[in-house]
Amino acid sequence: MGDTGHDKEEPYIFHFPDGNAGVARSLVRKLIPQAISGSTMEDLVLAQVDYSQLDKASNATRIRLNATAVNLRHTADQKAVDVTYVSRGATTRVRAKHVIYAGYHAMLPAICDELPPAQLDSIAYATKVPLVYVNVALRNWRAFENLGIDHVDVAQPELMHSFGLDFPVSMGGYQFAQKSDQPIVVHGTYVPSFPDSGMTSIQQHKAGRRQLYEMNFANFEDKILDQMSGALSGGGFDAERDIAAITVNRWPHGYSYEYNELFDNPDFGPEKGPHIGARAQLGRISIANSDSSAYAYVDGAIDAADRAVNEQSKL
Repeated sequence: MGDTGHDKEEPYIFHFPDGNAGVARSLVRKLIPQAISGSTMEDLVLAQVDYSQLDKASNATRIRLNATAVNLRHTADQKAVDVTYVSRGATTRVRAKHVIYAGYHAMLPAICDELPPAQLDSIAYATKVPLVYVNVALRNWRAFENLGIDHVDVAQPELMHSFGLDFPVSMGGYQFAQKSDQPIVVHGTYVPSFPDSGMTSIQQHKAGRRQLYEMNFANFEDKILDQMSGALSGGGFDAERDIAAITVNRWPHGYSYEYNELFDNPDFGPEKGPHIGARAQLGRISIANSDSSAYAYVDGAIDAADRAVNEQSKL
């Protein structure tokens, strides 16, 4: 954060209304301008994507959606990489001079059998952090206004660690709900954990993943209603009346693992740790993802992409 000249830290309000999707849309527009109209952040928010423009042979960059890579293998002369992918039930193989793998790190050994044992061990060290994003569409947010709050933190949550109103971001033609009588989306987060269990952070993540697999939507819905009613009923909140819809985005394999000095080697960090060996360049294959930065944020992924592209540019 920059210095605002005040004692209070500048609030974190600078983001696209659709989160990191806005970053991805901005990148696509730069690479394939005809796919998304406009030229500013403001006009990007409500711009429609013309998906028919993404994979044209005339493009300098082609984006092929719904294509899952299932195999990566260097050619016999090591001068190219054969990439096999599946799309709409058909299997296709293409040959590339360079490949950047930017997927889930632990899946790489399943699609590339050329990795040396030491690199396999480094990849296996970490595990994804299970994550749940809950979005609750409210017909109004008068209860928050009546209570004089904008969010709720839960000390011992059955589900959501926190939930509340989003930051008041208006951009281009998109305007935030300025009056409490207007509908709004409440955002909640949950990372299943097991404190005082004796488990390491990695063990807790694996147990949390198992917990998420065992839960159905009704399990989530019941706990969400209980938590919101308990926190907001004093402000006049009525779940049956005020809630229009609930969506639960459950990612058993969610955020990239970040080192925890309580359980990991205290010397591990951005420049030292198993992720360095895990992301080692393999000939014409370089690895770029937030896992390879041991940092679960978009700037970690961008830094990894920059590194991987520079690795390949030297060949």
